Amino acid sequence: MKNTIHNMKKAIVLLVLFAFWQVAEAQVTTSSIIGRVNSNQEALPGATVKATHVPSGTVFGITTRVDGSYTLANMRIGGPYTVEFSFIGYQPQTFSDIFLTLGQELVLNVILTEGIALEGVEIRGTQSAVMNSNRTGAQEVITLDAMHKLPTINRSLNDFTRLAPMNNNGNFAGASYRFNNVTVDGASFNNSFGLSSALGATGTEPISLEALEQVQVMIAPYDVRNGGFTGGAVNSVTKSGSNEFHASMYMYSRSPALMGYRAKDEIVAVSEFSNKQYGLSLSGAIIPNKFFYFVNAEMDRQDLPISYTTKNSAADASVLQDLSDFLQSELGYNPGFFDKDKRETQADRITIRLDYNLNPKNTLSLKYYYLKSFATVNPSTSGQPNGGRGPNQYSIPFSSCFYRTNNNFNIFIADL
Repeated sequence: MKNTIHNMKKAIVLLVLFAFWQVAEAQVTTSSIIGRVNSNQEALPGATVKATHVPSGTVFGITTRVDGSYTLANMRIGGPYTVEFSFIGYQPQTFSDIFLTLGQELVLNVILTEGIALEGVEIRGTQSAVMNSNRTGAQEVITLDAMHKLPTINRSLNDFTRLAPMNNNGNFAGASYRFNNVTVDGASFNNSFGLSSALGATGTEPISLEALEQVQVMIAPYDVRNGGFTGGAVNSVTKSGSNEFHASMYMYSRSPALMGYRAKDEIVAVSEFSNKQYGLSLSGAIIPNKFFYFVNAEMDRQDLPISYTTKNSAADASVLQDLSDFLQSELGYNPGFFDKDKRETQADRITIRLDYNLNPKNTLSLKYYYLKSFATVNPSTSGQPNGGRGPNQYSIPFSSCFYRTNNNFNIFIADL
C-alpha cells in the first residue's frame, strides 16, 4: 500500500514538472497593463483597477499594492478596452478605446483627485507602443487592422513578416529560416522537413490568415518567456469570439487573366495557372460575457505552371514516346505521360477556439488546429548535369518522376 501511494506521488510530481516544462516552451500569447495610482501627494494602496474587454464583456480586475502599483496580466490582445480607476473619497477616472498588442505591457499611470471633479479638465495618458522600457529587443507587431489594410498577393504570413526590417526572404538577421521558430498560440508550426518553406514541407500556410488576430516578429528578445530559436520568432495569436455574432464567407482567386503580358513593346508569354481559396468563419458567444467560440474552415487549391514541354526544349516527343512503349512492352512498367504542364498543391485547414471565463481571475481556452496538405514536386536535380532531370530546356521527365510532399497535423491546446 505504501509503495502504491509513493508511486502515485511520484507520478503526480512528474506530471506537474512536465506541465511547467510545457509552459516554459510556450511563447507569449497575451498582453498586460501596468502602472501606478497616486493622489496629488502619495500612493493609493487598495485602489480598484478594472479593465473591460468591450467586445466580449470580459473583465480583468485588481487592487493596487502598497506603493500604488498594479499589474493586469494575461489579457486578451486587441480591444477596445475600457479601464476604470476608483478609490473611496476620490473621483474615478476612465480610459476608453484602448487596444493591446501581442506581448505588450501598456503603462497607465493615474492621479486621482479628492472631492468633486473639476469641470472641463481632461486627463489623458499616452505612451509610444514602440519606444518604451518594456520592449525586450527588436520586434515588429502586425495588428489585425494592419493585416486588413496591407496588400497580400500570396495570402501568406511571409507577406507580413517581411515588414520586419531584418527580414530577407524569411531569413532574419542573416540567419537561415531553418533556425526560425513559427508558433500559433504558443504551439510549434515549424517545418521539420527543413528543405523548403519555413512554414511547412508543402510550402502552404499552416493556418488561415482569416484566423489570426495579430502576428509578432521577434529578432532578439531578452525575455526568458521567449525562446527556441536563433533566427527569428514568428509568433501568432488566433481570433476569439465576442458577444456579437459574426459570420463571413470568402473566396480569393488568381489566374492568368490578372497577369500583365506586355513589357514596353515586347509581348511576354503568360503560363497557365490557378490559385483559389474558399473559406468560412463563424464567431460569437455561447453564454454572453462568459463562453465564446471562433471557427474557421478553408480550402486552398493551386495549379502551378510548368514552363518547359517538348515544344520549347531539346527533348524529342517521338523519342520519349518510343521509350514509354519499350518500357511498357518489354518491362511491364508504365512511366506515365510526359509534357506535364502543372503541379498541383492542396490544403484543407480548420481552426477552432473556445474561451470560457471561469471567474474574474481565470480563463480556460481550448484550441484545435487541423491541416491536411500536399504539394507536387519536380524530380530531384541532385548530382545531375545540365539542370538536372527537368523539366527544363534539355530534358522532359515522365509524370512518374514527380513526387509529393505532405504536411498534416492535428494539434490540441488547453490553456488555463
